Amino acid sequence: MSQFSSVYDLGNVDVASDATRRGAPTARTEARVRYNDPSGPSDDGIDAAGFLSLLVPGLGQLFCRRAGAGMFFLTWTGLIGAFGWALVATLDQTMSTLRLLGYPGVVAVWTLGGLYVVLALLHLTAILTAGPGDGHRAAHPVVTGIASSVLPGAGQILAGSRTRAVVFVATDWAIAALWLLQAGPIVKKLDQLGVIVPDIVQTITQPAVLWTAPAVVWALSVYDAIASATTARS
Repeated sequence: MSQFSSVYDLGNVDVASDATRRGAPTARTEARVRYNDPSGPSDDGIDAAGFLSLLVPGLGQLFCRRAGAGMFFLTWTGLIGAFGWALVATLDQTMSTLRLLGYPGVVAVWTLGGLYVVLALLHLTAILTAGPGDGHRAAHPVVTGIASSVLPGAGQILAGSRTRAVVFVATDWAIAALWLLQAGPIVKKLDQLGVIVPDIVQTITQPAVLWTAPAVVWALSVYDAIASATTARS
């Protein structure tokens, strides 16, 4: 009986050991799949996807291995930029052609404005949809403050808040539009083409507004980035 008992006991040990060996690769495989899954949040680092799409729309999607979305944003950003540049280069001829066809020449100018708005919306959407937006670690408040001092909105992304970042980036686009409308060559060109700038635009492009608004937005962005990172890390 003792011999049979020892054989039975050894069999038990072998079976358990064999089951453990078979189960170990499965557990490692599942862990590896979860780690490589781009659809889930990651708390292993900062929001690299959002930051990349802030720099170039679509890069964040490509970083998350979402090639279709990434190419969509990259392609349309390039197409709109190229079309806008071509329209600026041929603005005189385009406006003359529109007048020959019976359309107001100013349509070309408004088209440029529309392209600018669409490009801004593409940029903001690319940031919001770059990839999983939750679960990222906030960077150090000093890092977020420096990032927002260079580009308002960048620090908010590094602090883990894309929504707040989009607010500041949208403000960046609006302020850039005001500066473009006040630029000497553009003002001269609009006068030559006979384009009447609305009074409200002339009011908000006064030097006092052009210099005060960016300074206020810059200060708020830096403060908000530092405060958001401090709260997230506490």
